[in-house]
Formats: sequence, C-alpha cells, structure tokens
Amino acid sequence: MNRVLAWAARNWLPLCALAMFVGSDYKFRRRDPTAGTSGSLDTFVLLELALYGAVAAYLLIRRASPPRAVRLPAPLAFGCGYVVVIAISLVNTPYLVYGAARTVEMAVLLGCAVTVWRQADRGDLHRLAHGFLLLVAGSVLYGIAVPSAPLSNQQVGRFTWFAVHPGLAGTYCALAVLVAYVYVTRTGPRPGPRWPRRIYVVLLVVSLYGLYGAHARGALLGAVAAVFMATVSVVRSVTRRIELLAGLALVAALAVLVAGQPILDYLARGESADELTTLNARTDLWSYALEAIAQKPIYGWGVGASQGIFVSEIGLGGGHNMVINAAVDLGLVGLAVWALFVGSTVLRTATLPRKGLTGLLVDRALLAGILTVVLVDGLFSAGPGGVSNVSSTWFFLAVGWLCCLTRLLQDQRDDAVRGHPGELVLRGP
Repeated sequence: MNRVLAWAARNWLPLCALAMFVGSDYKFRRRDPTAGTSGSLDTFVLLELALYGAVAAYLLIRRASPPRAVRLPAPLAFGCGYVVVIAISLVNTPYLVYGAARTVEMAVLLGCAVTVWRQADRGDLHRLAHGFLLLVAGSVLYGIAVPSAPLSNQQVGRFTWFAVHPGLAGTYCALAVLVAYVYVTRTGPRPGPRWPRRIYVVLLVVSLYGLYGAHARGALLGAVAAVFMATVSVVRSVTRRIELLAGLALVAALAVLVAGQPILDYLARGESADELTTLNARTDLWSYALEAIAQKPIYGWGVGASQGIFVSEIGLGGGHNMVINAAVDLGLVGLAVWALFVGSTVLRTATLPRKGLTGLLVDRALLAGILTVVLVDGLFSAGPGGVSNVSSTWFFLAVGWLCCLTRLLQDQRDDAVRGHPGELVLRGP
C-alpha cells in the first residue's frame, strides 16, 4: 500500500490530467446530441463530475498553499481572466446546468495549471507526456480489438474507440504522434522517464494508425504542422530553418506526384463535391454563427451556447472553429480576453530560451508542437476555443508547463547570482 501511495504521489500530475481527459472526452455510450445541453444526468455524466471533483479535492487538500503576494505570468493571468469571463457568461446561457458544469471543470483545469506553475518539476511534466502516450496507445489498441459501431452515416469507415467521435479521436492521436515524435528524435539527457527508443517508435506507430484511421483532416494537418514546428523550434540558424522548410516542401511535392490520387481520395472521405465545397457543412454553420454573433455581439450567448443552438438549428454541435466558438459563447469581450490568452502563450513559447536547463530543447519542441496541433486543429473544431475538451485541457497544461519552465529558469539565475550555479529542481509538498 505504501508503494502504491508513493507511486501515486510521484505521478500526481499525469493522474490528475488523465482524469480530466477521460472525464470530459471519453464517451462510453450513444447519446442524443441534445442530451448534453439538456442538463439531464446519467451514470457517465456523474462519473465525469466525480473525476473532476476528485482532481479538485486533491489539489485543495494536498497541493493548496497559503496565498502570498506573487505576480502571475502573463499567460496565466489572461487564463484566469478567460475563466472569469466564462463564469460571468453563465448569466446569459440558455443551458445553465450544462454551462455551470463546464465552468466548474474549467476552474479545476485552471487550478491544475496554476499548481503546475508553482509546484511541478520537469520530471512531473515529462511523466504527464508519457502518461498521455500510454492513454492514447491503450485507447487505439482497444479500438482495434473492439471495433466501435459508427454513431452516424458520416462516421462509417472512420476509426475510434468506445463512443468517442472520430474527430476527437484524431485530435488525441495527433497530439500523441507529436509527443512520440519528439521523444524519438530528441534523445539527449533530460529529467523524467527515459524509455528505450524502440518503445517510443512503437507508440508513434500505434498513434499514427489511429490518426490515419480516424480520417480527421484537421487533426492530420495539425500533426504535420506540429512535427515541422517541433523540429524548427530547436534550430537556431535561420539558414537551417529555410533548409528544413525546403525539404518539407520537396517531400510534399514528391508525395503528391507519387500518390496524389490516393491522398485526395483519403482526404475526400467519400464525400460529394457539394460536401467538400462547404467543408462538410461548416460554411453553412459559420454563416449561421455570424448571425448569432450579430444578435449578441458584446457578451455573447453564454458558455455552452454554441454547443446547443447549432445542434437545435442544423444538427452540428459547437462552432467547428475556435474563434467562432469563443465569439458565439463569450462575445467580442470574451474573444478579446481569449485572444490575449492564446497570443501571450504563443509569444512566450516562441521566446523560450534554448539553453539553461538540461534537455530544455525537448520541452521547447513539445510545447511548440502541442500548441501547433491544438491551434491548427482548432481551425476546424472548437479546439482551445471550447471548454473541457482535449485541446483546451492541453492548452492550459501547456501554459502551466511554460510558466513552470520560466520559474525554474529564474530560480537557476537567482541561484547562480548567489554563487551556486546549476539547475534547481523544485518539488511540491
């Protein structure tokens, strides 16, 4: 029992994060699209709330510390503002129960990000990434062993597991592909678990299988862009970056020449020309979304509204675009706060040093890649503009990771000034 408790204490961050991933995204039964916003409760909804409640209880009981005067890093400060705007929007939402549940979940997620900033060490962060790899690989293997029946005609032939939407499964796999790719290609010393390279290669192959089978075009594009960004982010020379870009363009051109038609057939997913020109009805949805924004432009319709009103009107849940999703739910005020949150995070990541901590390039590549996946995929899904999904969860965790690195770098500089150079690793209580 003591060993189990010690293991759980060591792996607190991946356990908290995986509880939130599973709680918000993993669906184990078919459900009417309108059931989520209706406020109806069943066993699995109660399980979701219980998982978030367990994370909140752990953070409060085991990780909370007395408040002290401290300056929040800009990304976390804007993240707090974003969650406050979400909470205030409850006064507008037509789906109060659904919106309140999502608001509480976002508050728990914010609390986790703040705890990561103040108390995590880099070993915790890399254990989080490894735990995510195992979650996705286990899910893909389960989906292979127990094929899931399609939830609609549009999902026929698309891979997933349990009752998770294939698009969401694709996002999970895209993120896992990026993480596995970084660990395969960046083999230098770093904190955290260090598995043999062949294990990372196996996890990469499994995640690629899931990504390919999900036929999630936004996630696929995000994975390709993320692999490139993760590679470029660790290169200092502008010349070398140009060479990498030219090499990528050459590989893409050769792929089109050798297998152009199969690639087009894969991306088409058997859809008609009309479906393709409307981006699978997204342009119709976005036209309706612009009308909704025009009706309530300043404060929006309230958290969760984009999930409910679009299902009611055209049968699609969510804005299928992170900017539209945020604008419909939170209005231009909320969209501005969200844009500051995203922009400050991207800027801080881009200016993160390449030296200063052992294996910092690995962290830099992971953060650049994770942000690229969720932002590119968010052009075609709710992404980080939504609430309580894999993209928003990873975005907040990435903010906590980024701020944790900033803290460790500052601690190291302070330690060097005091005459004790070297990497300082802090652990929580």
